[in-house]
Amino acid sequence: MIGKLFGLLVVLAGIAAVCLVASVVDGFVAMHVWNWFMVPIGVPAVRLVHAIGIGLVVCVLTNHLQPRTLKNLGETFSAIFIGPFVVLGIAWVVHCFM
Repeated sequence: MIGKLFGLLVVLAGIAAVCLVASVVDGFVAMHVWNWFMVPIGVPAVRLVHAIGIGLVVCVLTNHLQPRTLKNLGETFSAIFIGPFVVLGIAWVVHCFM
């Protein structure tokens, strides 16, 4: 009984850690994209914590917390971590032309 409870707690802690890291990664990308494109037109800059908060609000309001139909762990990893950096890379290239 205690072993199963401990295993469940470990899994929940792992899920929480992945969600935390994913939120920071998304916030990092959002902060840079915002500061590159919005600040030059007069909108105030945002810090990382604000970008994370804005991302979480958008996530809740647009139902992005619904389970995805990802096929395997690699696809899940790609969706959570690689996707935001692809967006950051594209935004950086566009930013270079400003």
